Formats: sequence, C-alpha cells, structure tokens
Amino acid sequence: MSDIEKLAYELKTSIEHTEEYKEFMRLKKLYDSNEEIKSYKILLAKYEKDSPQYNEVLKEYNSYPLVVNYIKASEDLKALLLEIKAILEK
Repeated sequence: MSDIEKLAYELKTSIEHTEEYKEFMRLKKLYDSNEEIKSYKILLAKYEKDSPQYNEVLKEYNSYPLVVNYIKASEDLKALLLEIKAILEK
C-alpha cells in the first residue's frame, strides 16, 4: 500500500468515526427501510410534477420527521466533507 493509499484509508476511517457520519448512516438505514417514506415516493412518482396532488404529497414528505432529520444529517455530513476538501486543497 502506498503512502497516499494509507493516508486516504486513515482519512476514510477518521470520517467514519465522526458523529456526522454515524448519524447520517443511522438515519439512512431507517430512511431506506421506512414504509411510509416508500409510500410517499410511490405517490410522488404517480403524480405529475407541479400538480396540486404532487405538491401536497411533497409537502407531507418534506415535513415527515425522519425525512427532516435525514436531510439535516446529510447536510451536516456534506459540510464536514467540504471542510475536509478545503483543507486538502490548501
């Protein structure tokens, strides 16, 4: 393993130990297995975008607590990764 590969592996491991990553993965697992979210996705695919029905389902989906938390965790992880990217670009 080259020095760069070793450092990349260490960075990956460090990221996986952050609270942001752990929370995102926990919520992703819940999100992916949630039956109500699956139902929302089916309904959203059924309706034409920008139709009143689509917008109503989208509003419900976006206010569903697990979706709210999942999106927040995703944004937190993205912010961490962007911070790491900025450091690496220096």
